[in-house]
Amino acid sequence: MNPETKSTYLEERILTASPLELTQILYDGAIDRVRMARQHLKEGDAFGRSRSVSKAQDILTELTLALNSRESKDSSANYSVIYRQLQKRLTDAHLQQSDGIFAEVEAALAAMARNWRGVTDLLRQGSRKTEESHSQAVDVSRSGVVYGADATLNLSEVELARSTRSWSL
Repeated sequence: MNPETKSTYLEERILTASPLELTQILYDGAIDRVRMARQHLKEGDAFGRSRSVSKAQDILTELTLALNSRESKDSSANYSVIYRQLQKRLTDAHLQQSDGIFAEVEAALAAMARNWRGVTDLLRQGSRKTEESHSQAVDVSRSGVVYGADATLNLSEVELARSTRSWSL
């Protein structure tokens, strides 16, 4: 795909994305930028590496700003610490010219992106069963104990407004 087509596709994807999808786009963008920084490191392109690191750090800042500390104070605080640590490690990797540290940051972001996809998939499944309540038994095989759990999902309460922020990935 040529760069102009890719840019247009990404722009359209961002403009039509839900807040959940925007978060996924940010994770994917951060991973791409770290990969680009690693490539620039291999090529000896310090300026290119610097641009990629800066862009990845900007994306992590956007992820931090997107945290909702009013509704989930503990989770927001934890993710904020993780994002700051990743930003620090990106700086370390850049200054030390360490592919190993870049790889560590990339792996952490990839794991977070996979987890976020899982959350998004669960919510999509739930949207197909809007306002349904169902019981599910969970077998904990080692203990032989079976637990019952009731789950109710009301998406009208969970629906999020589209973001008005704009990002340059």
